[in-house]
Amino acid sequence: MFNTEAKIYDKFYTKKDYEGEVVELVSLLKGKSVVDVGCGTGRHAEELQKKGYDVFGVEPSAEMAAFAHARGISVSSTYPPGRMFENAVVLFDVINFFPGLISELKKIHAVLTTGGRLIFDAWDSAEKTNLLSWSFRNGIGRIAYKRKRGNRVDVKFFFFPSFIYSHHVLFVHSADELKNLTNSAGFAFIAKEGKWWVFQKR
Repeated sequence: MFNTEAKIYDKFYTKKDYEGEVVELVSLLKGKSVVDVGCGTGRHAEELQKKGYDVFGVEPSAEMAAFAHARGISVSSTYPPGRMFENAVVLFDVINFFPGLISELKKIHAVLTTGGRLIFDAWDSAEKTNLLSWSFRNGIGRIAYKRKRGNRVDVKFFFFPSFIYSHHVLFVHSADELKNLTNSAGFAFIAKEGKWWVFQKR
């Protein structure tokens, strides 16, 4: 997943305010160790490291992980055995890519210290989904086709002039469903701060 987009990802999202988002996150974190789940090319992780956090990235896409590694991020496709963290962040709607959300949340739960924080943002199922949309950023055009069926959203991206095609499947949940699923994985709800969900390991 995201292997095909890796080489243009940072260029397309060059104006995304990673630094501003990390400033928001810092006020919600507890302690200095962070596992960034689905870290992508490492832009959030890099900003966290600049602020003195010890960050480990988990990224299943080898091509995306290579960009994160080039930024100085310790990154792997799996959670590091035996290592525990005070915080886990799952950013840029990555939470929606897990078909078995409770299963993935339990993996995160297992690598957090007691009282550790879980912070994520998510695409709410109540949000409207346009069948077709397009955008143009930094010389790259993108046409998006999104078809929603229940809680499943098929997303097809066409990038040009790079002629890159990708297909992703996302799983969206209501606010109540997100809270209940996360609670079921062993977390206690703390707050909703703007777009950020904040939970704590029980």
